[in-house]
Amino acid sequence: MTIKTEKYILPTKYASYLFYGEEDSLTEKEIDSINSFMEKYNLFECVDCSEDEWFQWANDLTLEGGTVAEYIFILRD
Repeated sequence: MTIKTEKYILPTKYASYLFYGEEDSLTEKEIDSINSFMEKYNLFECVDCSEDEWFQWANDLTLEGGTVAEYIFILRD
């Protein structure tokens, strides 16, 4: 069995939601955007996040500037 993964650059503020389902620090619109993104790219679960973070004017989910990191997701079959 082969597990396929994909890497995406996303805001660091999404980490708690992606790993633990913690919604407190996010708006309903942000949560909907993350869920739609995961559905669109057939992402199953976020399994890792880089320790490095940096500022970037846009990321793979939004056109908003901010602190980002690289996230690794397992793909659905």
